[in-house]
Amino acid sequence: MKKILVIAKDEVIRETLRLALKGMKFEGIAVDHADALSAFLTEEPAAVVVCDYNEKLKESKGVETYKDIKNSASDELVLRVGFPKLDYADYLQMPFDLKELKKKLTKKGGK
Repeated sequence: MKKILVIAKDEVIRETLRLALKGMKFEGIAVDHADALSAFLTEEPAAVVVCDYNEKLKESKGVETYKDIKNSASDELVLRVGFPKLDYADYLQMPFDLKELKKKLTKKGGK
């Protein structure tokens, strides 16, 4: 079972995504932004889902966390999730369909 690291400030979002990933046959590991880098380095996930991504908010932890993880990642898939409409291949706009998340996770490394 492939590990997927979910990073979000909101505990409800973290837990909801962790359970959804379990239903997709992934092992979801959910942490907040403060524990993100250490969990990434310790758990060695196949993919990472960084929530709270908003380039327009200076206090957005998602942008900072995304950069930290991306700088440390070798071949892991790192997805950004947020409410603004952004045109990145590795981005999902909230709310999103879980089928779309699964499709992105299984494209690379998450199979």
